Amino acid sequence: MAAPLWQEQVKISEKGLFLVKVPQYLLLKDGDYVLTAEIPCSTQEDSSSFMRIAFRKVSLEEVEPPQSLAENGIWYDALLSAWKTSKTDFEQLLEQVGIVLPDEKFENF
Repeated sequence: MAAPLWQEQVKISEKGLFLVKVPQYLLLKDGDYVLTAEIPCSTQEDSSSFMRIAFRKVSLEEVEPPQSLAENGIWYDALLSAWKTSKTDFEQLLEQVGIVLPDEKFENF
């Protein structure tokens, strides 16, 4: 197994979606990568879960509409773009994968 390209401890204070930015100094090339995260499940030292996330880094030549990004499997960017431009598009993208938001609308992401 190759040595990690980068390690960082991230404090998460609330449940939900969150963004982890890869440092710009890594200069990742287009391709496939794996992110491994250790998530403490309790205050006990030996009680942790590990999560592996496979992702693909792609270069976009121009800003694409959210639906186009989603159709190409670039879901994070699709959701972020839809959130910034149209809450309706954001909710429709979530519904495509079976996520239905409660009736109250979210003001902050």
